[in-house]
Amino acid sequence: MTDDSTGMELDISSIRERKPFSFQKVFNVNVERSGTADCDVSVTGHVHRMGSRIIMHADVSCTVRMECGRCLARFDLPLETGLDMVFHMGQGMRADVEVEDDDDFVFIDSAAEKQYDIFPRVREAVILELPIQPRCREDCKGLCSGCGANLNEEECKCKGDKGDPRWAPLMNLIDKKKND
Repeated sequence: MTDDSTGMELDISSIRERKPFSFQKVFNVNVERSGTADCDVSVTGHVHRMGSRIIMHADVSCTVRMECGRCLARFDLPLETGLDMVFHMGQGMRADVEVEDDDDFVFIDSAAEKQYDIFPRVREAVILELPIQPRCREDCKGLCSGCGANLNEEECKCKGDKGDPRWAPLMNLIDKKKND
């Protein structure tokens, strides 16, 4: 069973120098054609303080249980990505300070917030790495459009089928051209 609750909280109040961290979690991601897929993720990284800023770097490794877009077989897709964030510690924002809207730059009121959950950012990083058309392997042959056979595992059962009989006159012309 998967756990969609949080659970990747960094204690940013206690960071004085460089501090390593790691998390492991299993959660669901929404996949276009097959609904949801289980994702087993491992996050390792470090945070360090630079003045009033805390810099975080994380390496994200995961395995997502996907469905092939060609043959519909279930397979494990390994993914690797990274995540960088900057936390600005302060006593709230001053009205005269303008900041560009940047998802990787987080303002923290040091008096109020001591923990920051990176799980939503990790989940987003994994989703952005998912392929639009996942394949179980590069040379996946897919399913036969006639009989539905998985062409990676078996021969097509409808190979003797000549197709639509309305094309027969054109096929006769092509055969005649080949014989001349």
